[in-house]
Amino acid sequence: MSPSGSNDSLVIKLDKLFPFHFLLLGYALLFVGLLATFLSPYASPFFLFFGALFVTGTRGLEVNEIAKKYRAFNAFFFIKFGEWKSYDQFDHIFINSSKTSQKVNTMVTTGITARNLEYNAYLKFNDGYKLYLSTKRDKAELLNKVSGFAETFSLDVIDHTA
Repeated sequence: MSPSGSNDSLVIKLDKLFPFHFLLLGYALLFVGLLATFLSPYASPFFLFFGALFVTGTRGLEVNEIAKKYRAFNAFFFIKFGEWKSYDQFDHIFINSSKTSQKVNTMVTTGITARNLEYNAYLKFNDGYKLYLSTKRDKAELLNKVSGFAETFSLDVIDHTA
């Protein structure tokens, strides 16, 4: 059976591919593209294409339990791109924390360093391979995001941050 059949596959949309400011730009481009349809029909496809590209860009995981295949995919315009891989069994999902920092320099101040604690979720296979799932600043939000997948496949969610 081909894993490309969506009837027997479980699809989990994990995150948007583009950051928030690109999503705003995408919605603005879609709006300008709709206006340009009436004012300048030759320019509107450019605005509509890139606006829709930014807005529809998502990352996800598709699992075909019958064929024992999965793929981590990037989707644009609701078309998924990713290579199917075989798996034997999922072991568990685990969550780690990581500290991030970003230094912002301006002409007025000497610089500000923003430090954050982020939580990362990974899917571990029984052969030891780890697949990155998602990152959130709020651990409860990340647990909520992976809990449906964990329940579907009867997986434990192990929190390494506590």
